[in-house]
Amino acid sequence: MTSVPLTRFLSFASDVLEIPLCPEKVSYLYVEGSKNVERVCFALDVTEGAVDFAAKEGVDLIVTHHPITYGPIPRITGAVARKVRKLLANDISLYSAHLPLDAVFNGPVLAERLGVKVEGRFAYFDGFEAGVYGTTDPDTFHEALAGMGTASLHMADRSVCRVGVVTGSGAKGHVVAEAQSLGLDTLVTGERSYHGLLSCEEAGLNVVFLGHYDSELPGLLEFMRKAEKELSITGIPYTEEREY
Repeated sequence: MTSVPLTRFLSFASDVLEIPLCPEKVSYLYVEGSKNVERVCFALDVTEGAVDFAAKEGVDLIVTHHPITYGPIPRITGAVARKVRKLLANDISLYSAHLPLDAVFNGPVLAERLGVKVEGRFAYFDGFEAGVYGTTDPDTFHEALAGMGTASLHMADRSVCRVGVVTGSGAKGHVVAEAQSLGLDTLVTGERSYHGLLSCEEAGLNVVFLGHYDSELPGLLEFMRKAEKELSITGIPYTEEREY
């Protein structure tokens, strides 16, 4: 593996994740550390556990899906301050990509695992389509779902054929409305939501809840593999046991 300039990684991420197309302002470099990167830790969240792990592993950059905070950082206090101090003390940069990672990796990777042939994107969040939709074979879908231990399926007496996949917290009213307009029969998302379930029931949609963490981790790891291949960096995954 080789070392590449931090600016090279940022350019790669911007191109691959279509960052310039997304109006949401929580996908960028939060902390600037080493000017060059060779060992890169990929984690879903900027937890203290992830930061401590990265420091122990001697990484140059942490890449996460969820940012250290949403929107501008008004104050660096509490847990945020502790994490930033550790990052700076160990010369570790921090980069996060939110909705673009959902659209380009999280949704498509999960759809592929469920046997969904993607036809397009949907599910607008902050002016950006964060989900994907397409068709699948019902038997293939249920067989794949059976292998996902955290899956919770709620059927609305409809066969699974046209499926929308929105990782994370995707069971929102406007997403359900979009699913209906596209003629989808099933919504697959991450976070279990009482009101989301009610919205799907009222719309006559099957809905699958996989857990927020489990729905998004596979896409992040696929992004890691692409970065390893194209930049020749060393990707180091940090994972946690999450039931939600």
